[in-house]
Amino acid sequence: ASTAVRPKASPLVLLVEDQPELRKLMRDILQEGGYRVIEAGSGPAALGLASNWPEPPALVITDVIMPDMTGPAFLRALEQLQGKCFPAMYVSGYPQTEWGRHGLEADSVSFLEKPFSRAVFLERVAAFFPA
Repeated sequence: ASTAVRPKASPLVLLVEDQPELRKLMRDILQEGGYRVIEAGSGPAALGLASNWPEPPALVITDVIMPDMTGPAFLRALEQLQGKCFPAMYVSGYPQTEWGRHGLEADSVSFLEKPFSRAVFLERVAAFFPA
């Protein structure tokens, strides 16, 4: 059993992950944890969904290294498009120390290295929604 506390309300999470199997797994974990999820397979696809959201997401979870657009570039574009900052967590199979090789800077945004356990993932997400 997970020690993560289910949020009182049901926050909306935007999940951006280019690997379909991992995206489905993360979505299922989030939904089982009591979160509502909007998912996209790329930054451009997620930006395309932005005009149809029922509400802005309470949290953005995005992969860092993706083919069409990096996670940090997506987050900047989303914030510019929406005119607001979003709480965000990056997930990546690359440690932060290697981001420079991909032209990225280690950001102050929360980071979770792949692979991760269901419990750790939910715990990190729950930290964005204090009771």
